[in-house]
Amino acid sequence: MKKLILLIISLVFLIACSNSGNKTHVKLNLPDSLTEDQSSPKAQTDTIHHITPLIGTSKPLTKKQKLHNINMQRARTAFNNAIKAYNSHKFDQAAESFKESLGYDPNNNLACYNLGKIYFDQGQKNLALSYFEDAVNINPKDTASMISAGLVYFEKNNFDKAKQYYDKALKIAPHYGKAYFHRGTLLGTHKHYKQSVADLEKAVKYEKDNSEAYVNLGLAYYYLKDMKKACKAWHRAAAMGNTKGQTAVNAYCKTK
Repeated sequence: MKKLILLIISLVFLIACSNSGNKTHVKLNLPDSLTEDQSSPKAQTDTIHHITPLIGTSKPLTKKQKLHNINMQRARTAFNNAIKAYNSHKFDQAAESFKESLGYDPNNNLACYNLGKIYFDQGQKNLALSYFEDAVNINPKDTASMISAGLVYFEKNNFDKAKQYYDKALKIAPHYGKAYFHRGTLLGTHKHYKQSVADLEKAVKYEKDNSEAYVNLGLAYYYLKDMKKACKAWHRAAAMGNTKGQTAVNAYCKTK
């Protein structure tokens, strides 16, 4: 019975990166495409190239500058429409509006990221990957797109490319808990348990409400034969309401 339960627990490493059938678009261990920072007016403005000032300049705007301004306004409008459509669960409509925004402003990495998230949720992983990588090429500091691209490579069983993206994200954002979670999970699936523990300990340090990280941390400690620390992590996950953590506690941490 315990071997069967262990198999179920072991799947956590895979579940953390493979909930592609989820239709709610909110439970994947992938950065949400429309977080508060991204959907706020300031963040939207920051994704659009600066519009040439209409006042405070000594020369009248050229036709090229005027056209640029018009295109940036259209890009912003399309982007805002895409967010509204996404929040109304009209994902196909949102995708078209994000594409329209990119047509006017090809350097909008956030539109690329959001398109990647939509297509990832729809199971079109290769198309999603292309948008995530476009986002990183546009903005080399876009850590959310790096993590997302790494997740797709994880599902493709491409360890090196996935780790490359996670490493890059953590070099830019060394306190990024989600990046440690994904890299630690990747390392765990390839039996690098000591490295996995190191990353997952940082994941729970910087993202304290990530119960899945505690489950995976417990599993890594289990394979390192440190049951005291494994059970401590699983108890923490169970206390947070994680059913996989509770299953592990029941199977391996009950005292006689």
